[in-house]
Amino acid sequence: NERCFPLPPQITPVFFGYNAESESVITKNKPLFKQHQPIGCRDNATKSLFDKHGIAAFVTGCATLTFDKRDQTAATALPVIAFGAGSGVLQQKLLENVPKPLLENARLVYQREPVGEIPLSDDSVAKMDALAQSYLDVYTKASVVVTPLLHVASPCVAMGIPVVLARRDWDDRFTAIDRLLPLYTPTEFSSIDWQVRPLDIEPLKSAMFNVARHLLDDRKPADDDLATLSK
Repeated sequence: NERCFPLPPQITPVFFGYNAESESVITKNKPLFKQHQPIGCRDNATKSLFDKHGIAAFVTGCATLTFDKRDQTAATALPVIAFGAGSGVLQQKLLENVPKPLLENARLVYQREPVGEIPLSDDSVAKMDALAQSYLDVYTKASVVVTPLLHVASPCVAMGIPVVLARRDWDDRFTAIDRLLPLYTPTEFSSIDWQVRPLDIEPLKSAMFNVARHLLDDRKPADDDLATLSK
């Protein structure tokens, strides 16, 4: 986000799971990124922008992919459909293709909260943290989560929750999580595999933790870990 820059001089940044909303944020802050390369990017689209500017970068995926697996005893038979606004809005065509038993028993969650101030005050941060936890409490118990939202799909995959990722249109922000599960758009809604299973991404999590430790220690990430992240 361009509003985060320039960084205060007392902050030493560690870029892990970073998403550039536009090329201009890289262009305007190129010396900073050069100084702190390699840059761990949330998606391949962001990495491509850094490649274009000759800045070393690699793809980590979203940091929420490191969430711990849920306790399987917490799972219920409750499906959850989580959606937002804009391209994350709930699609009527998707609902028409959801199996009737799943749809009739699903809990709908609207995961979108207006932000009235930037930067957030301490009180606002506490409220947002509590709200995020309330969403996670719902997802943790879900039998399956159907969503167009990256920040629902990513933590749910990490927690071992079956996920159907279906949205209005393709988005560059998904050019990392799409290596883990399919991203369905309207022309594919009729072919969604509803017998979705949880994914085991523990090797990926381990590589992400190792890379983060190296970056925090100002060391080059190990090639083996980078190879795991790129699979």
